[in-house]
Amino acid sequence: MTSRRSIPIVFPQRRSALAAFRTEGARLSLFVPTTVPAAIEEPVTLSVTFGDCPNWFELTGKVRWRRDSARGMSQGAGLGVEFEGTEKLPLAAMVAFCAGRPLEAGTAGKSRYQVRIPCRIRALDRTVEGEITDLSESGVYVAAKIRVKPGLDLKLQLDPKWLGLGGDWVEMKVVWVGDKVGKAGFGARFSGATASFLPAIKKYLPG
Repeated sequence: MTSRRSIPIVFPQRRSALAAFRTEGARLSLFVPTTVPAAIEEPVTLSVTFGDCPNWFELTGKVRWRRDSARGMSQGAGLGVEFEGTEKLPLAAMVAFCAGRPLEAGTAGKSRYQVRIPCRIRALDRTVEGEITDLSESGVYVAAKIRVKPGLDLKLQLDPKWLGLGGDWVEMKVVWVGDKVGKAGFGARFSGATASFLPAIKKYLPG
C-alpha cells in the first residue's frame, strides 16, 4: 500500500480555491499553495481549510507539477495536484461548496437523498448522538456536536434502539467538516468494500 504525505492547505477565501481549480476533459486538478517539497508523482492527502469559513475538506491525489518559488505577486509557490477516479468526488464537492451550490451537485455520481436517521458516532474514544440528514451509496452527512477533522476514521451506528441495542455499525472516513442546511456536522464516506456497508443502508434508499 502506497503511503501518502499529509499536507495542510489554507486558501485565503473560498473563491481562491475556485480560481485554483482546473478541468481538462476528464482530468481534474488543483493548484495548492504550499512550500512542502513533495515530489512529482507523489501521492498526497490535502487537508483543506479556508480563511473565510470553518469548513474542512480532505482530498487525495497525486502531484503532477511543482512551483518552488513565487513568480510575482499573484503566483506563489505550490503544487499542482491531479485527481483520478473516486478521488474526484470530494474535490467536486469542495468546488460546489466554494461556488455556493449544494455539495451534492459536485458528487452527482451517486444520488443523494434527504433523510432523518438517528445515529450514534464512535470516534476519539467518545460515543455521541447524531442524525444522518442525507445519504447516498457512497457517503452521508451527519449533523452532530462533535469535533472531528477530515481524514478521521470512525464508526457510525444507524438507528440505534433502546440502550444502544440493534442498529448496524458501519465504518466511515470524514471527508469534510462544516455546516449544511444550517446544521453543524461533517460529511463522511463509507470505508471498505461495498458489501460491508450496502446491506446496512439499503433499507433507507428508495427502491
